[in-house]
Amino acid sequence: MLAINLIWFYLCLVAVPQVISSTRVNTTSSDGKVFISGDHNEVVVSSARQSKIALAEIKSKLESVEKKDKEISMKLQALDKRMVSLDKFQGNLRAINQTIEALFEKVEKKDKEFSRKLQDLDKRILFTDTEIPAFLNALNQTIETLSKTVETLNKSNARLIGHVSDLERKADNYAILFLRKGISDYVNTSGMPSLKAVTVCLWMKTADKGNEGTLLSYAVPGNANELLLVDYRNFALFVRGHWSRATSVSTNDGKWHHICTTWENTAGSWKLYKDGKISAAGKGLETGHVVRSGGALVLGQDQDSVGGSFQASQSFIGEMTGVNIWDHVIREQEIKRMSKSCLAGVGNVFQWRDFKPHLKGSVKIIKPSC
Repeated sequence: MLAINLIWFYLCLVAVPQVISSTRVNTTSSDGKVFISGDHNEVVVSSARQSKIALAEIKSKLESVEKKDKEISMKLQALDKRMVSLDKFQGNLRAINQTIEALFEKVEKKDKEFSRKLQDLDKRILFTDTEIPAFLNALNQTIETLSKTVETLNKSNARLIGHVSDLERKADNYAILFLRKGISDYVNTSGMPSLKAVTVCLWMKTADKGNEGTLLSYAVPGNANELLLVDYRNFALFVRGHWSRATSVSTNDGKWHHICTTWENTAGSWKLYKDGKISAAGKGLETGHVVRSGGALVLGQDQDSVGGSFQASQSFIGEMTGVNIWDHVIREQEIKRMSKSCLAGVGNVFQWRDFKPHLKGSVKIIKPSC
């Protein structure tokens, strides 16, 4: 920018005045001729007309010089603008260079950090040729010790499971004996949940020919026969007070029998099993009903109100064991398997051991003979 200003100063103050002053009138001769001389030529004007022409020529040259001066000025202004743009570009370029330098510094810093972390990692995982075998040997010894410990724990666990199973068998290895006809002997418990399906299985033995004989009765407020399995002379299943029908299935022959009954509310289907085989079945029994919770569950008596109102003619006389209740329908193959042993099967709603603390009247605990 300083160079441009110097050029402009030279043109305005030195070069142009010299051009203007280079053409001037020098002398006039005695015969009227005018001599006009400059630095590069000399014009001789012999008359006033020629003088005018010469002056016009001078004026034209001066105008030409002025025009060129304006052109030069415009070019200098354009050059000045370009120089300004160049200065701005150079400033932007410097900023870009500074940004690039800053980025390179960050990259170099990250690279150093990464290299340092890699070195630290190498130090952590570096083992010498003598350390690796020692490490593997210690690791193998640890694994061997753990294997022995696991083996010992498995044996102890197996013994514990066996011990628990023995205790469970002892807890379940009992039968209850209902000695007489009446309303004072029964088992009464609670805790039945709501049920959309149910399976009841038990073992029983009776030679009674006179009583209806109730195996299981579940009563809720408003319905004393919410779930009822009754009459070992001709079994019937009741759900919400509605009965399946007479099944013509009896178990009062003085022998042990495995009895299971199932019901579900989708189709209202029910089945009665005797000694592992289906002896009666049907559909449409209280379809859609849900057995209500919060009632009383009684073995050996038929409730006509929640927890009571028994009738002696419906009392159970004989032996009973292995009562279990599930909240779903047990498959036929499983029921067949359970019919082979009076200690087989464990309910998920009620188990046989749950009833032992709730004996009433003259009900006796005896060793099962099944």
